[in-house]
Amino acid sequence: MPKFPAQDAGGYVLVGLAGERGTDVSAMVGSFTVLGASRPTLLGDGYGDQKPVGQVLDLQYYAAVPGTRYTVDMQDDTGAWSDLSAPGQPGDIAASPDAVGHLRYALPRGLASKQYAFRLRNTTLGEVVADWHATPSLSPVARSRTTVWTPPPVGNRIGNSATRHAHRTGPTKLAAAVIVVICLPITLVPGMRAARRRRHLARLALAPAAAPQSRASATGASVTTAEDGR
Repeated sequence: MPKFPAQDAGGYVLVGLAGERGTDVSAMVGSFTVLGASRPTLLGDGYGDQKPVGQVLDLQYYAAVPGTRYTVDMQDDTGAWSDLSAPGQPGDIAASPDAVGHLRYALPRGLASKQYAFRLRNTTLGEVVADWHATPSLSPVARSRTTVWTPPPVGNRIGNSATRHAHRTGPTKLAAAVIVVICLPITLVPGMRAARRRRHLARLALAPAAAPQSRASATGASVTTAEDGR
């Protein structure tokens, strides 16, 4: 899949058959999955445009590339940017695209009650992936976070279709056992024959030199050797 531009956030995508069109997924064959991007989908930190000061905020997100680290920066009156990540937590590390991540940061005390510029920085790639404005406040109003979208079932109107995401392990284990039973004789028989040849050659090498025997005895020994090595 093509790389997302930095300003585009990740999220749910429908993986299905080529040529499918429309928005009614109940008659389609496919499955939803979460596509991770350098810019995650932000769910909010529990407040609106006004933020509390001196309090750790939990900025939640999802649809991030696993292993990505983020920080929240604020621009001061001089135009310089400073990292506001909470002490001891320089930036959260994304676990998986479908897992909700937690990026904790705090506004310092003593800020003027005016708008400041904030940005979300992907420190793994060195990219700024989101920006917004907020005002420090002593009495901010809480706001609910955006909930993660729940995709509808795919193909539930197709006859005899399976719409569950979980894969049963029973048939897989049974198939693996059958493969082992079939392949085990194929593996053991050539090995047993080779081991029997090696033992026979070892006996011939260790046997002491014998006196010349009759032609019939020598012929019998030759037949026995051929049968033993067959």
